[in-house]
Amino acid sequence: MAGGAQEEGLSLGFRRNWVLHCRDGTSQVMPDAATWSVIGSSTVAVASLATAAIGARSQRQHEVKQAREERMWAAKTSALHNLIGAAWPVAALEPLVDSAPHWDEVAQLAEAILRLRTVMRDEAPGIEAYASAKCRDELIRTNVLLIETFPDGGLLDDCAALPYERRHKEEAIDARDFEAAARYRDHERETLARIATASRDTDWKAVVARCGSLMAAARASIQGGES
Repeated sequence: MAGGAQEEGLSLGFRRNWVLHCRDGTSQVMPDAATWSVIGSSTVAVASLATAAIGARSQRQHEVKQAREERMWAAKTSALHNLIGAAWPVAALEPLVDSAPHWDEVAQLAEAILRLRTVMRDEAPGIEAYASAKCRDELIRTNVLLIETFPDGGLLDDCAALPYERRHKEEAIDARDFEAAARYRDHERETLARIATASRDTDWKAVVARCGSLMAAARASIQGGES
């Protein structure tokens, strides 16, 4: 019995640990199945943690990239929407330029062009940064045409000054200061004469057509039709 128990104990011992006999006569006890199971579970756990960390980092990078793209899209669409909103009133006045426009029609054109120039200046950084090459080119072409067609101190400035001259004239009349009213009336007539002369020398059709091209390029840039 004792011998059988001893043999069974040895047998169980060998089941728990594997003995590796080396050529140099030494032996090394190898881990049993339970130990290998613990080692394997730890390895899987470490691998899972590493995979989770890599996945979390990838997700953060994706979120940062997505947020940056959303900011860029918002800046782009804001600049282009404002540009379209300013170019449309000029392009929409095309019927007025089929023939020589009256001075009040010229005033409408001048007011719309003044606003377009302001918007072009304010939105130029966003358009240059995010808009298509076609849209950027149209912006430059439109700016050059407006500078060449409407120099400082010319038609646009006269159109902008005209309402103030009329208001001053009416205020002088209400105050019964007829001498001042007559003076403002003379200023008004001189301004109207300059507007009429400058208008005859202005290629309104070219200005309106250029604004239409600018608006079309901005619309295509928003829709992704041009790179």
